[in-house]
Amino acid sequence: MALVPLTIWFVGSLLALTGGDHSTFVVWLRSPFNTVVMVVFVVAAFYHMALGLRVVVEDYIHDARIKIFAIAIIQIGCFILSITGIVSIIMVIT
Repeated sequence: MALVPLTIWFVGSLLALTGGDHSTFVVWLRSPFNTVVMVVFVVAAFYHMALGLRVVVEDYIHDARIKIFAIAIIQIGCFILSITGIVSIIMVIT
């Protein structure tokens, strides 16, 4: 349920920033509220992605070894992508 209000916030923010340049976005993202909500959005989105991909693997891969390996790769990949998103946000605001 967290992604519904976060996505509404994200889309609304993108619409509000339409026509702005890079510096406008940086000033907007430097707001503590926007920074925190963006980090939560990134983490929630990749967590949601990991959950969805895990269900697909569990439903369609029948070999237990491949299933465990695929789930581990999904979890690690989504964790790395989440950390990359957080680091990118930090790099923009500093």
